[in-house]
Amino acid sequence: MLEGEAERWWRRQHPEKFKGRANDQITWEEVEEHMHFPLLKVIVVMEQNKELRAAIASTYYGPLGIDEADIFVSDGAKCDISRLLLLFGASVKIAVQDPSYPAYVDSSVIMGQTGLFQMDIEKYGNIEYMRCSPENGFFPNLSTVSRADIIFFCSPNNPTGSAASRDQLTKLVQFARDNGSIIIYDSAYAMYISDDSPKTIFEIPGAKEVSWMAFSDFLVFKLPPSPTCSAFNALLLIQGEKLLIVVR
Repeated sequence: MLEGEAERWWRRQHPEKFKGRANDQITWEEVEEHMHFPLLKVIVVMEQNKELRAAIASTYYGPLGIDEADIFVSDGAKCDISRLLLLFGASVKIAVQDPSYPAYVDSSVIMGQTGLFQMDIEKYGNIEYMRCSPENGFFPNLSTVSRADIIFFCSPNNPTGSAASRDQLTKLVQFARDNGSIIIYDSAYAMYISDDSPKTIFEIPGAKEVSWMAFSDFLVFKLPPSPTCSAFNALLLIQGEKLLIVVR
């Protein structure tokens, strides 16, 4: 019934019940009986719900060719930011908007991808800080940005609230393609965009080849931060043609 990390988690939580039993011998009745945590139960149920995944794909990403087969339910936006960086290893260099959501830098520090904290400028070494200020329209001057393996880009930005235009995102995608970089695009606040700024980077030609995307439904539905309700908060990650939905 469960696969991969989920199966291993169940075996650790209930060694007496599941020890020595093959995955296909675990029934849904047994799984539901031991689901003491509402969040985990909702995650498993949502992952099995093809109709839900199809509805998410068609509602948010229908014109982009995303279907339910590209969607997977997991356990958290900020968790998966760290997991993505873990996949790339400690030798990669990241670039972040300055200012930006702190989880990008924090996760990179935890993964050992940065240099030491420099007290005089209050920044970490081996991170490319892309200055976004009123003077440059809250979009970095890419001609002065050094190459990075991973580019974190949030639009609308947290904390400035600035949404990148179609022309700006086109430049960002081309910059990533020219430098062999991967964009991790955070569109958690996309539903607040009221002009014609793109709500997803995948509206930009060529973005699928160099981008992943994160999107959080809890800002759409304004759910409270309780374990049960937060199970409906979704993160979308796309690598190439693949899309993951991660619940937090």
